[in-house]
Amino acid sequence: MYGVTVKSRLEDIVKAGLWKAWLRVMLLFSDCRVFVLVMTAVGVAWIPIVQHFSELFHYIQNVTSCLAPPICAIYLLAVLWRRTNEQVNLVSNSLSV
Repeated sequence: MYGVTVKSRLEDIVKAGLWKAWLRVMLLFSDCRVFVLVMTAVGVAWIPIVQHFSELFHYIQNVTSCLAPPICAIYLLAVLWRRTNEQVNLVSNSLSV
């Protein structure tokens, strides 16, 4: 692995015919960044609206408190257990709700 440069890696990708797949992956990640930025802006714009309705704020807090523990458990499973996959995710979410 020593002496491997970015140029040689790119040449390997082009030779293997994976260039289009590589571009698709890069476009997917760039789209996700834009999506995250848009949703952050929507969240910040939502703050003044929620401040006027205290019941809405309490409702959002209650829903979040019910959903956060299962999501945290799935995250910990994914980090600590290598066999975690979509089926484990589905079963653990179904059992937690």
